[in-house]
Amino acid sequence: IYKIDAAVSLYHHFCDFFNLYASQHVNNSDEHAFSTDVQVLIWESYPYRSSFADAWRAFTRHPLLTLDDVKGKKLCFRELLLPLLPRMIFGLYYNTPVVYGCERSGLFHAFNRHMLHRLRVPIRDGVTTGTSNNLKQDNSPAAEERAAPAAGGGEGDGRVHVTLLARQTQHRRILNQAAIIKAMQARRDVALRVAEFDHGSSFLLQLRTVAATDVLVGMHGSGLTHLLFLPDWAALFEIYNCGDENCYMDLARLRGVAYFTWQNSSTMVAQDQGHHPTLGAHEKFTNYQFDVAEFMRILGQAVTAVKLNPAWRRHNRGRIVEHPTQGGGGSRDEL
Repeated sequence: IYKIDAAVSLYHHFCDFFNLYASQHVNNSDEHAFSTDVQVLIWESYPYRSSFADAWRAFTRHPLLTLDDVKGKKLCFRELLLPLLPRMIFGLYYNTPVVYGCERSGLFHAFNRHMLHRLRVPIRDGVTTGTSNNLKQDNSPAAEERAAPAAGGGEGDGRVHVTLLARQTQHRRILNQAAIIKAMQARRDVALRVAEFDHGSSFLLQLRTVAATDVLVGMHGSGLTHLLFLPDWAALFEIYNCGDENCYMDLARLRGVAYFTWQNSSTMVAQDQGHHPTLGAHEKFTNYQFDVAEFMRILGQAVTAVKLNPAWRRHNRGRIVEHPTQGGGGSRDEL
């Protein structure tokens, strides 16, 4: 039985899924603790709808039920799990107090592998090529559990694969996005994908896109929660945190990916002061223009962090495309 946080937001709904996964570990009472032969009852009286509903396939093979589905009925439970609440005090990951030096959580790493494995998304780990079978199969007799795992990500092409999350919302859009895209496309060591994810986008396709990404770039927003499914060597470039400094920086630390964000406010311009419906001026409720040179400098740092990672180098088998600089040399920021 689960009381979910918010099914409409990737950030908040994956706080649900993460806590459900952690609860399976806490409850690990027998060999069937991670079986998908379980019935999930959502503690809500309204129908469950979410763009991220495919994620439930990692936990159950049965249709979801809500309180409305069992209204007026007597329910008997042979075994019952009441999972950790997503917004509990000192919870994971919404209220997690991340202390200095805490990073690369093994639980977050395991969640990454578990979800990608169960949803048949290729895993790029810098070790395996072809078939990736990093997790032991569930002992359930169901065919889904016995199926061969998804093919691995294969070898890299020597370029750093960058995904820009292009927001189509009213606020937090990049006003000079076309100029920034053009500048990124000019780097020969970067393979750029511009992703326009929305509530109509296939969630499994989103996961496949992100799992094949080395640097995830985007404005502050729940789409950055996709960092949970980046490869271990990846980096997050949160272009501007809109005054919410710790949210995705802490999540990136827990996942163990490098984090970069805008620091020099003189090289960015807000469209206006922002207009929150009730709080007045607010940084999250406006759009921004960014200095292209400064954007590319920070992106260069993220690209370098990826290139220096031994796992990424193994994944690319030594085929590393370099980015030429003006004198023919290369700096540590621009390999």
